Amino acid sequence: MSSTTLSFAAAIAAVAMAAFGPAPAEATPRSYPLICQGAGNMVASIKSNASISLRFSPGREASVVRAGECTWIDRGFRDGEPNVLSLSGNRRGANYLLDGMLSGNRFYVHGYNDGNGRLVITRIGL
Repeated sequence: MSSTTLSFAAAIAAVAMAAFGPAPAEATPRSYPLICQGAGNMVASIKSNASISLRFSPGREASVVRAGECTWIDRGFRDGEPNVLSLSGNRRGANYLLDGMLSGNRFYVHGYNDGNGRLVITRIGL
């Protein structure tokens, strides 16, 4: 490539960068609120790095949960949606989930389907 071609390519890249900014970093997918009721058949798996996976029964009605269930605030679970909440590296969040599960109380999270069988938690509480 000639130096003229390289200079032209650099100029185009500079104009594009000025007009559009840098390429966006991968954004966290949009998450949605869930309500869960502890106890029942919930099962937790905990790792030493404060990662937790919490298996639950999918609720079928919006905001209506029974022991061991989670459901979306605005709708019930659809067939094929994951029934595992996943949280990594958040000790306080892991304690919140365990407390809700063991106490049988309601707890709230926001999460998204990662496409790998998990609902990744992005926010704890309402």
